[in-house]
Amino acid sequence: MSDSWKDATSYRRGQERTPTWWEIEGSSWKVSVGNRHVHMDPCPWILSAWVVPMDLHVIGPVDDLTEAEAKAVGAQTVANRLRRMADEIEEAAGLENNND
Repeated sequence: MSDSWKDATSYRRGQERTPTWWEIEGSSWKVSVGNRHVHMDPCPWILSAWVVPMDLHVIGPVDDLTEAEAKAVGAQTVANRLRRMADEIEEAAGLENNND
């Protein structure tokens, strides 16, 4: 897996800098994976994706996945959703799916 994940943690002034959120992004998309959220305690591994409607999709318990595994599952989940969305768009538009 590429090491293009960036720390996206929101830190308070004087708070120890321990990453709990990471993100990767392209020109029209962003995927974030983390294990801390103000509305979830205890917090499982969760992901948010922009362009793809997936906000706070639970990946799994923190004790069951490593950071690397959570990142991989998060990225793969979004990739799978994008493929399904692309197939649906092509079908709705009457386009031939040529997977390029």
